[in-house]
Amino acid sequence: MIPRNTIQCRDCKEGMDEIPDNSIDCIITDPPYPKEFLDCYSILAEGAARVLKPGGYCIAYSGHIHLPEVYRRMSGHLEYYWTSALIHKGGGQLVFPRKVRASWKPILFYYKPPLKLIETYFHDVIYGSGREKDTHEWQQGCEELYDIILAFTKEGDTVLEPFIGGGTTAIACANLDRNFIGFEKDPASFERAETRIKKAQEQGKIGSWFE
Repeated sequence: MIPRNTIQCRDCKEGMDEIPDNSIDCIITDPPYPKEFLDCYSILAEGAARVLKPGGYCIAYSGHIHLPEVYRRMSGHLEYYWTSALIHKGGGQLVFPRKVRASWKPILFYYKPPLKLIETYFHDVIYGSGREKDTHEWQQGCEELYDIILAFTKEGDTVLEPFIGGGTTAIACANLDRNFIGFEKDPASFERAETRIKKAQEQGKIGSWFE
């Protein structure tokens, strides 16, 4: 059993294997996008189908190039709900293999049956606050997660992040009084995320409940 409000430096599959069935309210995650990491989406979806409570949501960022394969892998274990667009702040991201300046990023919403609709309407266009690169190469801003967390979870719910990266989801959950469990297998990334979380605690930006 993984304690609530903790982050661990370990492989996400190994960590998820220790989480009891039907015990997680929501998964919010940003796996790596390159082709060699597509298995992350299979591991994510398979694990989510077991650990999510019935009606719980798995929400995952994705890149564009391999999006059809990501849909296929996620849909093999969970039910599709929606796709939102995260609008990039600034001039967008250059996708060199396709010669495209991407101005938005897909966020995929899946659920574990049965379908339990959220209580309020959720806007499917999210305006990014800009990537913060002080901790992790792919680090996202906290602000863009707030609407997702508020719409798909309640205070006291437990959110799982299998790929914590820069620790953004952890900090956003702490700010909104959600419990959090996170895994990151890369020691350097984990150390930077841990440092970022502790710094936020010292500055009084989040609570002190992380172990």
